[in-house]
Amino acid sequence: MDGDRLAFGCEIRHSRAFSLVELLTVLTILAVLATIAIPSLYRLLTASALTVGAREFSNHLVLARTEAISKHALIRFVVATDWAELDGELRRYSLWRWDEETTKFVRTTEWKALPEGIVLEGALPDYLGAAEYARRDPTTIRGDHPVSHKGAEFEATDPENRTVSTQFVEFLPTGAARVPDGIERNLIFVLIEGYLENGGGGMGRLVRVGGTPAGKSENWAQVNVETLTGKVRIYRP
Repeated sequence: MDGDRLAFGCEIRHSRAFSLVELLTVLTILAVLATIAIPSLYRLLTASALTVGAREFSNHLVLARTEAISKHALIRFVVATDWAELDGELRRYSLWRWDEETTKFVRTTEWKALPEGIVLEGALPDYLGAAEYARRDPTTIRGDHPVSHKGAEFEATDPENRTVSTQFVEFLPTGAARVPDGIERNLIFVLIEGYLENGGGGMGRLVRVGGTPAGKSENWAQVNVETLTGKVRIYRP
C-alpha cells in the first residue's frame, strides 16, 4: 500500500528537446512566411500612408480656397521643389497670402509634409489613363500640372529663412483657382509611393517603390482642383 502511495504521489515528468532538424524546419517555415507577409504588410502601410497623405494634402487645398473667400484675399498653395534637405522636395507645402501693406506674399501656415515614403510626381504621368475613373470620364485626367507648370515658380523661405523654390496654385476671393497661363479645366496633383535621391544638382531623382519605372505606377492618388469653382476632389485607381 505504501508502494502504491509512493507511485501515485510521484509526478513523472517527460522532457523532449527539439532536434536540430526540427528547429531548422521551423525557421525555414518562418522565413517563408516572412517573405510572403512583409511585402504585403509594407504595401498595406504605404497604401494607408498614401490615403492619409492625399486627404491631408487635399484638406490644405480646401483651406486655401476657404481662406481666399473668407478673407477676400489672394492665397497661394505652394509646393517645395527645392529644399535644404532632400526629403523636403515634392513633399512639403504651405499657404501664402498676398499682403497689401508689404506688397508681398507672407506665409500663413506651417510647412506641412506628406507622410514618409509619399511624394508628388514631378510631371503629369501617362499611367493615369489606365485608371477606371479615367476610362469612364477622360476629362478627369486632362489638366494643368501645377508642380511643373511654367510661370508658376515662386520663391519662398523655409522655417530657417532659407530660400525655397516652389510651384503654386493661386486661389482667388471668388474661390476659383488658377496657375499662370493655365488653359485646362483641372489642376492635377499626383501622389505616389516613392522617395527622392540626390540626382546631382537641381531636383532629386524620383525613385518609385518596387522599382516601378518612370511613366508607370501600381498605386497613386490624384488630387484635382477645378479651376472655375476651386473645388477639390481625390481619385484613386
